[in-house]
Parts: sequence; C-alpha cells; structure tokens
Amino acid sequence: MTSDEEGLPLALVESMMSGTPIVATRVRGIAELLVDGSTGLLVPPEDGAALVGALRQVLENPELARRLGAAAVQESAVYQQDRMIESYLDLYREIATCR
Repeated sequence: MTSDEEGLPLALVESMMSGTPIVATRVRGIAELLVDGSTGLLVPPEDGAALVGALRQVLENPELARRLGAAAVQESAVYQQDRMIESYLDLYREIATCR
C-alpha cells in the first residue's frame, strides 16, 4: 500500500486478516496498524528505491513473508467483528457505571 496519507485503511486490515505479507508506506493510519519488521515492512513515502527493496525482501525470502503474514493475522484479531462489538459494549458499560 503506497499511500501518501490514510485514515484507517480497511484494505490493509483485510490483508492483515488474510495473512498477506504487507509492504506499505510509513504514513499516519498505516503506521498505527503495522509494526515495521514484525507485521509488515514500512518504507518512507515517495521513496521508490526503498519500496522496491522491501518488495524484493518479501518476494525473495519466503520465511520472512510467512512470518510477516502470520504476525499480521494475530495483530488483526482486534478488528474482528465479535471483538469490536464486545469492546464497544465494554465501553458503554463503563460509561454507564460512571454516572
């Protein structure tokens, strides 16, 4: 994902959930979702050489690709529908008990 800026990119969350190894630009929105070297590889925006280098790393190192994908799946668990609903309900319960 080579965005110059992002909010919460759902395509990236979906990629994480599918275990796809991710190479993306280090911009707000993306940088909050990925941990460089753990759940994906982050490169500076508008740095084509860094992007090519990171893509090459993933393509030429299947173990790295597997490890990035597996870590992304684990990290993305917080975005699963059931967990998000439960988190909102917990927040509402907390707010309700504060009154």
